[in-house]
Amino acid sequence: MPRGGNMGMLAGLPGLSMSAIGQAQAQAMAALGASGIRLSGQQHHQQQVGNVLLVSNLNEETVTPDALFTLFGVYGDVQRVKILFNKKDNALVQMTDGQQAQLALAHLDKLKLYGKAIRVAPSKHIGVQMPKDGQPDAGLTKDYSNSPLHRFKKPGSKNYQNIYAPSLTLHLSNIPANISEEDIKVAFEEKTGGAVQAFKFFA
Repeated sequence: MPRGGNMGMLAGLPGLSMSAIGQAQAQAMAALGASGIRLSGQQHHQQQVGNVLLVSNLNEETVTPDALFTLFGVYGDVQRVKILFNKKDNALVQMTDGQQAQLALAHLDKLKLYGKAIRVAPSKHIGVQMPKDGQPDAGLTKDYSNSPLHRFKKPGSKNYQNIYAPSLTLHLSNIPANISEEDIKVAFEEKTGGAVQAFKFFA
């Protein structure tokens, strides 16, 4: 099998379920247009949207700040995540700006995550506060402002051109030459508990 720096993989991930991927993408793009984000060929005026999102109906037994950082980080640079201490099926996610927050909302609202359809909505908060000294938190609030995993730091980043609705297909890059197909399959199956359905290296 040819090797290269990139690969596409279809993995059975139990935490993420999307039926009719094409339909989901069309719905997400329609939501973007309806929300005021300018799309190609459309003349919508961009609305002012806050940079903090309220995420509800989470699976409180499974969700973590890091999981939300990774998921929402596909659509912008996540600055802070706070899972509410007294209502752990709710969380606040602070993006860098309103455009990124709107992209995440359009693509992730009603997504099935860890067996539950999450709801994503604008929050009245203008920022996520870190817990004060002595305040109980149990690691539910995390600051990611200095994360090296941010993908949208540069103005006009090309990563904005590669934003899609969630699907079962993952694209991996920068794979070391000594890593085999079997190595990656085993790693994903151990982490997710699901079976990799298909795998392909790109030449």
